[in-house]
Amino acid sequence: MRRVRAGLVMAVMMAGMAGLAQTPASAAAEKTPMSEKQKQLLDQTNALLKMAAELKVSVDKSTKDQLSLDVVRKAEAVEKMAKELKGKMR
Repeated sequence: MRRVRAGLVMAVMMAGMAGLAQTPASAAAEKTPMSEKQKQLLDQTNALLKMAAELKVSVDKSTKDQLSLDVVRKAEAVEKMAKELKGKMR
C-alpha cells in the first residue's frame, strides 16, 4: 500500500511539473527551438500524466478495503516511469 501511495505522490509531482511546461513564463522559452532531449522529456512527462490520470480513475473505482491487481500494476508502472524521468532530468 505504501508503494501505491509513493507512486501516486511521485505521479502528482511529475504532473505538476508537466503543468509548469505550459505556463506563460515558459512561452518565451518555447519560441526557441527545443532540443531533441527536451522534446523527449516533454513527451514522456505527458505520457506519465496520462498514466497517472488512468491510475486515479482505477483507484476511484476500487473499494476502500481492496485494490485490484491491475491498480497495483498501474501504480508500479507509474512509479517506474516517474523514477526514469527523474533520472533523465538530472
